[in-house]
Amino acid sequence: MTSAPDQDSKHVNRAFRSPRTTILAGVLALGLLAVVTTSPRHDLGWIDPLTGSLKYQTRWLGFPTTTALEQSAIEKWLVRRDGQYSNRWVCLYDTSKKTWGQPTLFACGRAPEIYDLRAGSLNDAFAHRASDLQMDAFLHIMQVGSEAEKCTAVQTAIQKAIKGYAQR
Repeated sequence: MTSAPDQDSKHVNRAFRSPRTTILAGVLALGLLAVVTTSPRHDLGWIDPLTGSLKYQTRWLGFPTTTALEQSAIEKWLVRRDGQYSNRWVCLYDTSKKTWGQPTLFACGRAPEIYDLRAGSLNDAFAHRASDLQMDAFLHIMQVGSEAEKCTAVQTAIQKAIKGYAQR
């Protein structure tokens, strides 16, 4: 007569000899190995080259889990004037990370000229201090100007924003 523990061990040994169980265990092991050794998490960032608005996203295994938008004051002004605005997102970065957060890859896009005036305090100060005519001229340059003209427009806007801080 066989004791209960011997029957259990025979059942376990027989189960692992089954091709279906062996394949399933192998697939699970490979899946676990892939998650541990690859980069299932990506932190991404984009900027709108006209307004300086920012968009951030975290993806796990290719699926977006969080998305955050930081609408710039320039974009808010444009929406008030035109009723709507569709962003033209340009990728700033993609950081791949392992499951526990260790970065494994950094990819950077070319920052557009508006980058120094991205959403935040300088963008807010410029939009607050600029007249409608100045804002129209700035946006026109940012849409059709050369790279040098856009850089000059951004630096002029930053100077206007900084003057606003100095006068407080």
